[in-house]
Amino acid sequence: MRLVDLPDPEKLALGIQRGERAAVAGGLNLLDNKLPDARLRAARLLALLSEGRQLSNGHLIGVTGPPGTGKSSLVCAMIREWRRVNKTVGVLAVDPSSRPELGGGALLGDRIRIKNVSYDEGLFIRSLANRNQLGGVATEVWPMSWLMLACFDIVVIETVGVGQTEIDIAEVADTVCYVAQPASGDAIQYLKSGIIEDPRCIRRQQGRSRRSGAKNSRRNSPQCAPAGSTRRMGLPGLSGECRDEYRHRAIA
Repeated sequence: MRLVDLPDPEKLALGIQRGERAAVAGGLNLLDNKLPDARLRAARLLALLSEGRQLSNGHLIGVTGPPGTGKSSLVCAMIREWRRVNKTVGVLAVDPSSRPELGGGALLGDRIRIKNVSYDEGLFIRSLANRNQLGGVATEVWPMSWLMLACFDIVVIETVGVGQTEIDIAEVADTVCYVAQPASGDAIQYLKSGIIEDPRCIRRQQGRSRRSGAKNSRRNSPQCAPAGSTRRMGLPGLSGECRDEYRHRAIA
């Protein structure tokens, strides 16, 4: 049987810290490799990236919300705002997998909406499937985001479309961004426990309807303001808020 040629962790770490795209891709592939030798090398790689590095240098933002609310479109718009101020951005886009009896595959479609028209050295996107794991993300997301924080100013994790109790992103991200469509429930809906407890500032995707339970809610922490990915409504403030504020700032 042919042995798999695995990359050297020391060389990968040096390339990643220099922002080399090939090294970032190779490191992410190593973290995703389930072979025993690959697991040992992946652990060594993460240890090397952690030595002498301030983890607060990068900012990890989680974007979550129900399916079809425009998470990818909003992420794409925020990326444009961050790149305007020369911030480098890495994206981990998580898509849902089919059940094993249906093949277990995944359509990695988030990057279709996120990808900019022109090639950009300051933007790196990696898609991955959630592999039927609950919580909104996959177990590989945390080590992959740790790696990307070593070379990007901002790292974004876009979760799969979630429900009320899929809140794993709150345990990973510095800033949690919850995206909701207009008229998605009344004020009582936004007083419930679960995923709505994590946001501190709520923004809704702009649409035709102006009714929003999030806007009318008097919950102590969240506040609601519109954001639109097509007309840049609220985007400069939104991208700055995600970039500059620390843990538990959220957008809906």
